[in-house]
Amino acid sequence: ISFYFKIGKVLFNYGDTLESKKMIKNALNIALMYNESYTKCKIYLEISKDLLEMKDQKLSNKFLNDSVNIASEINNKDLRIEIYRKISKELMIRGQKKDSFSIISKIEDVTEKSKAYIEVISVLVSKGKVGEANLICSKINNKRFISEAHLTIVNELIKIGKKRESINIASNISLGLERSIAFKNISKSVKYPEFSFLLKQIMSQPNKSIFITGFSEYIKESNEIALDVYPYLYNLSEKVQNLS
Repeated sequence: ISFYFKIGKVLFNYGDTLESKKMIKNALNIALMYNESYTKCKIYLEISKDLLEMKDQKLSNKFLNDSVNIASEINNKDLRIEIYRKISKELMIRGQKKDSFSIISKIEDVTEKSKAYIEVISVLVSKGKVGEANLICSKINNKRFISEAHLTIVNELIKIGKKRESINIASNISLGLERSIAFKNISKSVKYPEFSFLLKQIMSQPNKSIFITGFSEYIKESNEIALDVYPYLYNLSEKVQNLS
């Protein structure tokens, strides 16, 4: 199936839509032959993603919807949850938030449900929907997973360059380990002028100390230190001493 789809996508990208459709049809015919629910569901989900890449949204949605129906037939609880998590994330990627939450509601295990929420939170933040992502955190009951969700938001904000917003989220992380990781991740993603600016946004002295330590580690780990960092190294060491 994978072979036919890869060839089909290559042909599609080169504009040979007729031969591309033939390859895809061969792949779909093979997929329909599978009877075992878990394997069939995984194949349908991958086919749906490939079809979306090839601009066939209607057929893509059909296979995605079929995968939802097949998933309910999976007897093994762990495998069923695995598929539900993948489907809920894919639905959120496509902007189908209501359907994504509907799939998550089918997950019986509280821990796995929390992980599913964290995965869709990551998708939302990557799309710049931080407010919606924060609201989903309220659906998580476990304190550890709430902190992990906030850490996920921080990491995604770093990726899209929203460092100031990431500071605000990191400051509200309740568990020390996740909060420490968050501030270190932020500090290791900035250059000195930005570091100095963000440091002023941090109100808590312990959080400032973690932020400075993370930046110091970043400098230490870097094989090459830009010349514009050297004038600030003394100031940085002074700040660390003042916080100790």
